[in-house]
Amino acid sequence: MIKFFRKIRQKLLSENKVSKYLFYAIGEIVLVVIGILIAVRINNWNEDRIAKSTARNFLISLKQDLKKDSTDLAISIGFNDEKLLQLETLRQKMERPAFTADSLMFLNANDFDVYFAPIRRFKDATFKSLISSGKIELLGAIQKPLLELDALHSELKDIADNFQPQYFEVSSLYFKEYAGLNSNKLYLSKFTSFSDIDSEKHAKDFLHLMLTKGTLLQRTQGKRKEIQSLTQKILADISRELKP
Repeated sequence: MIKFFRKIRQKLLSENKVSKYLFYAIGEIVLVVIGILIAVRINNWNEDRIAKSTARNFLISLKQDLKKDSTDLAISIGFNDEKLLQLETLRQKMERPAFTADSLMFLNANDFDVYFAPIRRFKDATFKSLISSGKIELLGAIQKPLLELDALHSELKDIADNFQPQYFEVSSLYFKEYAGLNSNKLYLSKFTSFSDIDSEKHAKDFLHLMLTKGTLLQRTQGKRKEIQSLTQKILADISRELKP
């Protein structure tokens, strides 16, 4: 093809047809420019197709991660709502006029749950891959709420890291003093004698233990609900993006 165009140029020059040669040269340049533009357009289209395919694959993976997180969060939120209700019920029992030192011992042995469930690890492998590869921008409008969600995850971890040691310290001191004869027993036993315990101090210490746990539960629970709300919103956005 190149040899063909070269022969035409040489023939026009040899016949001294300068005007026709210039016209032909301009036409040849236009053809080259058009060819380049077409090639660029095809290349851009191909890159756009690859980017959309990559984004779609990431969205599918993110949806799987977030659905698992949402399920786990729903379980944790339900569990901790129940624990908060139990603590409030215990507090109300302690305010009753008929509540005695023996009532507190029975309540402590049977109704109070010292356990605090650790913060579940969120499924963030896809998110980390998006960040490390620099491809998070492919997600468009979903990028911003996704970054906000990651920030909420960090905030929940910070709350737990700040308040869990405080609760563990308070509970450890409480059970060290009131664990009865069996040092390996976490819960007070209704079969153990507590005649030598200062009932007023015991009530104050137990209330302090409950309030400390309640504060930890309330702060983490509030953040969990924020995370769940935003997770559900992102899942809805992803489902719309994945529609054919």
